[in-house]
Amino acid sequence: MGKISNEQDKTFLITLPGVDTETTTPEQSAYHCGFPYEFIKEGLEGYFSYTSPPVLAAETIYPIKTINHNLGYVPEFQVFVEDAFYGFADLFARLPYWYSPGAAVQLRARVNTQKLEIFLEYKGDIDDTQFFVNIKLNFKYNIFVNQLNSVGS
Repeated sequence: MGKISNEQDKTFLITLPGVDTETTTPEQSAYHCGFPYEFIKEGLEGYFSYTSPPVLAAETIYPIKTINHNLGYVPEFQVFVEDAFYGFADLFARLPYWYSPGAAVQLRARVNTQKLEIFLEYKGDIDDTQFFVNIKLNFKYNIFVNQLNSVGS
């Protein structure tokens, strides 16, 4: 492992689950400030656009995108949506995100050991879908390859 500083430098340190921060080595760390770590692999981050359906049916989940990571464990991730709906075309909001009063339209994401799924769910509890059909949404996502937790391992 290439060095940036030295092994005794513990200014910022994240250990793997069950490892004592006082006795850890760089190899037992998810992050150690003295060493470079690859957090995101090529293909596990991206930007894409999606157009919402022309009609929304109550209590329905609409798949937006599936990203296969095949890491074999549940990774940490982030998904953001560009909030053009409210006129903030240069700002991104983190998922889960609720459009509409009463959370009638929800944008959510879930991850397992093989894939990240991004989806739209329409609850159908408010009749304001005319403002949300056929709207273009832009998304950003990151899947972190370091196993920061023991979920799914």
